[in-house]
Amino acid sequence: MNIVLLGKTGSGKTAICDWLTENLRYEKIITYTTRPMRKGEVDGEDYHFVTDREFEEKDLILKTNIYGNKYGTDKNDLVGADNKIVIVDPNGLDELRLLDGFSFVSVYVACPTHIRYSRCVRRGDSPMITLSRISSETYSFDGLVPDITVDNSNGTVYPAVISILEKVKEVSDCSHHRCIK
Repeated sequence: MNIVLLGKTGSGKTAICDWLTENLRYEKIITYTTRPMRKGEVDGEDYHFVTDREFEEKDLILKTNIYGNKYGTDKNDLVGADNKIVIVDPNGLDELRLLDGFSFVSVYVACPTHIRYSRCVRRGDSPMITLSRISSETYSFDGLVPDITVDNSNGTVYPAVISILEKVKEVSDCSHHRCIK
């Protein structure tokens, strides 16, 4: 079963994704972005870092624009995928729900604003840009209905990961037995 992670800036989506890919048999779908690399990021591992022109030349879906930086996913990475993880925004989730051939559990990673702000500043993000992103996300997540919401505020990803894996098992067991949610 595939996992789709969503969450506001600094909620810990990437940390959860990294734990699942490093410790279990999940593979991260590496998306494309025009934003500059952050310290410690690696092209082809964290994202495919591309120019605006390269981005436009690719056949990408789940496109979004965050503060002038474009993000998108190669559709071929999704169709027929199994045990993959992708991080998207709420619009990306809506688009995925319409895509044939990609079954998944959607997970919203929740975390209080003050913790998210601290995480962003610690990783080197500009405090002013972080505040602006946090403010703009206030409404973009309104109406989001994920399959599961996990709390990732305590500083370790383990409780969130356990909740995710329990839901994945439940959905997988249900799909094998053709039960209705």
